[in-house]
Amino acid sequence: MGRDGRALVLLALFVIFVLPGIVQDYELPLERRVEESLATAPVAPQQRAETGVSPFLEAQRARERKEAQDVLAELLDTQSQLDALQVEQWAKMAYDSALALALEGDESYRVQEFGSARDAYQQALAQLSATLASVPTVLEQTLISGEQALIARDATTAIANYELATLLEESLVDLAAGIASNDAQIGLTRAQALEELIDLLDSAERAAGNPAQQVEILEQAVNLDPYSTEAAQALAQARADRLQERFAAMMSEGYTQLQAGSPQEAIARFEAAATLGVNENEARAAIAQTETEITNAKIAELQRRALDSEAREAWQEAVEDYDAIVAIDANLPTINRALDYAEKRARLDALLIAALDTPERFAEQAVFDETRDI
Repeated sequence: MGRDGRALVLLALFVIFVLPGIVQDYELPLERRVEESLATAPVAPQQRAETGVSPFLEAQRARERKEAQDVLAELLDTQSQLDALQVEQWAKMAYDSALALALEGDESYRVQEFGSARDAYQQALAQLSATLASVPTVLEQTLISGEQALIARDATTAIANYELATLLEESLVDLAAGIASNDAQIGLTRAQALEELIDLLDSAERAAGNPAQQVEILEQAVNLDPYSTEAAQALAQARADRLQERFAAMMSEGYTQLQAGSPQEAIARFEAAATLGVNENEARAAIAQTETEITNAKIAELQRRALDSEAREAWQEAVEDYDAIVAIDANLPTINRALDYAEKRARLDALLIAALDTPERFAEQAVFDETRDI
């Protein structure tokens, strides 16, 4: 028999005769088996009375342990929700106080004082639940702080506040089944654009005196942050300044036309200025003044012609010119008197001409009376 054959024979003998004895003395995982006589040795009644716990007390402890575990599970769930909301940023003292109570509960649990552990866990849970319930109030305060930081042009603080507010707002969305505002997200977007907005506002300020350029810059600012009161007010002022500039230019053009002897062109400029929506009364006053000047010029021209007709004793022509003046303005006493005189002279001329044509008519009493009245 070879060497390999002898080794196999020895292994077989070991398995058959030696291994069973080892298995009887040990049990898995390779721990020495406890003798049945020791494992089942009866305990003396006196010893059981000294070291044992009554079934009632054991059941009481088991119930308290279960209650402590249940409260602890709820406590841990609430803690997880608050951790996700970065509670240490906005309620650190209350949070730390609750955790201290939870640690007291842990100590009681370790020494199997389950009732005390349960009570400590309940106090901690109450504090954390109150902190979680304060989220809407904290959100409102955080949004206010973010808005104040925007007004103060503090981008870093504004972003920090609105990032926290976004977390809190999203938690309320979950609680309200998706019903919530997006104030925090709007604020965060504004805060992230604040530096660029400040640059635009500063550029607009440097462009003072050039309303058109200011409007162009500030329109970009309002498009960047439609919620910025500062940008909106600055844009409104720049637009008003631009209108004032256009109004002044149109009025200046009107007066230039007036001085150049083109009153109708002047009125056209004044009318355009009146439609801009600023200083309309001023434009209307200029129009009225120009129209008055046109009227006065027309009256003066008609009066000049009437006087010229009088000088030539062309009384009918004078009557026509005076009539034209009265049609323009009937409340001119001098013109009314001149018209009356011209009309009489015109009738007298007509009678004289008629008399030359038919001299016998002067013998008639009516003709004589009419001539005498004139």
